[in-house]
Amino acid sequence: MFIVGSGAPKLFGEAYAVQIFADLGTGQWLRYVVGVLEVAGGIGLLVPRLAGLAAACLVALMVGATGAQLFFLSEGFWYTPVILGVLLGIVAWVRRGEIVPR
Repeated sequence: MFIVGSGAPKLFGEAYAVQIFADLGTGQWLRYVVGVLEVAGGIGLLVPRLAGLAAACLVALMVGATGAQLFFLSEGFWYTPVILGVLLGIVAWVRRGEIVPR
C-alpha cells in the first residue's frame, strides 16, 4: 500500500509533489502519469495474477525515480526508490511465472 500512498498525492496535487515535478522541469503532466502508474501498480500488487507484472513495471518506474533523484533533484533521497526497486524486483522474480504463462 506504500506505492498507492505515494501515488495518491501526485494525483491530488499535493504541494510537495507539485514542487518536485516543477523542479524536474517536466511539467505537471508527468506528475499525473507517475501518480496513475503508482496507484495502478500498487493495486496490481494486490491481485495475485497481476502481482508479477505490476512489480516488474514498478521496478522500471523506480529506476526512473532513482535517476530523477540522483541527477535532477537535490533532496538526496535516492535510496528510497532503490530499496523499493530491489524489493519489487524480488516480487517480480518470484512471480515471474505469472508474467508470461507457460
